[in-house]
Amino acid sequence: MPLIEVFPEEIRRVSDSGSCLLMLTIPSNGRSIPVVIREPEAEAIILALQAVETERPMTHRLMCNIMHEYGLSVKEATIERFSEGIYYSSLTLSDGFNDKRIDSRTSDAITLALTAHAPIYATQNIIDETAVEPLLLDNPEDEKYSHQTLEQLEEKLQECLEKENYEQAAEIQAQIDKLKK
Repeated sequence: MPLIEVFPEEIRRVSDSGSCLLMLTIPSNGRSIPVVIREPEAEAIILALQAVETERPMTHRLMCNIMHEYGLSVKEATIERFSEGIYYSSLTLSDGFNDKRIDSRTSDAITLALTAHAPIYATQNIIDETAVEPLLLDNPEDEKYSHQTLEQLEEKLQECLEKENYEQAAEIQAQIDKLKK
């Protein structure tokens, strides 16, 4: 079964219920795979995407550190199946000689792959079943920090990191990155 590399494009809150929508983009056709995740998982993915360094290792960084100490690496994450609204995924770990597929929640597989700088794949069946045209919704979060200067944002980023408010820190880092471009 052919595997197609996908890339986390954006994460949006979809309601006050604590759900978020992770959009995985398929570069060859511009369509996206929508994955519903909870806010804690969204926060972990945002931290991995923004490469925010925390004072102490978060769970996924800890797992990567443990694997590294034992000579293992994350080779890839694969979204393999979709059933009754749930994506089923696996991680492929390697010791340099052998690969082993491990069942994983999709959000964990994606976060570990991002943390380890490993590719994320979806099967052609997943793409055929679940891919949608890009969402063209306005995102009010984009303008949340647009009125602040770079210096103000950098101060706010430090405050958030000190208070371990990593979700807000990732949002601020994204705005800083926009300003620096």
